[in-house]
Amino acid sequence: MYTNRGSASSIAPGMKGSGLDSQKQVPGRGQSAIADRQLTDLLAQRILQWKSAPGRYVKQGRSWTPRWKFAPLTSLEDAFLLADRAATNYRLVRNEHGTFEAQVQVAGRSGTAVGKERARVLVLALARALELIPRE
Repeated sequence: MYTNRGSASSIAPGMKGSGLDSQKQVPGRGQSAIADRQLTDLLAQRILQWKSAPGRYVKQGRSWTPRWKFAPLTSLEDAFLLADRAATNYRLVRNEHGTFEAQVQVAGRSGTAVGKERARVLVLALARALELIPRE
């Protein structure tokens, strides 16, 4: 599971009680874990400048997309959208064991992740580079 070093309200102001519809948690160690939906919300807000609303994300220009449609932890297309917008450099490779390894750089910071799911690995490395979740 992913963990943060503070309370959920210190990482995502205004998200407390937001009705997270995914209770799956990001791996890590330590105090409180961050849910996939909360991480998705943070990435949408910080990288894409989307605002969270009940059941949807409001984009710039007042258009919107349903929450279920933006799934960067499972959709490779959405994961690359985030990486293309935020990363100065990134790399995603499959190793000889069939697992994926990602390295992401954002403004001089780097993040890495390893796992079996391509999109999740890329997004976790990006979140670590942005210091949204701790490095392992």
